[in-house]
Amino acid sequence: MAARRVFLDANVIIEAFRISVWSELSKGHDLETVHECESETLTGEVFGRPRVRVDANTLKAGLKASHPVTAQQRKALTKVHAEWT
Repeated sequence: MAARRVFLDANVIIEAFRISVWSELSKGHDLETVHECESETLTGEVFGRPRVRVDANTLKAGLKASHPVTAQQRKALTKVHAEWT
């Protein structure tokens, strides 16, 4: 069976490291994120909780891809989001 492609945000990545399932999760799925989430995972603070340490090498080894997001893409998404609300 082919691995399932899964896009993750920083919160999911941090939680996978917190409960020690990152390696197992990455073996069964093609995990992807965007550069901003990857950066936030490695540097961001979790308010009201102890900081979860995410090893950069382990994170990168488990990701199939980390995608850039351009300013133009961000602007287009902001416009669509404004139309929904």
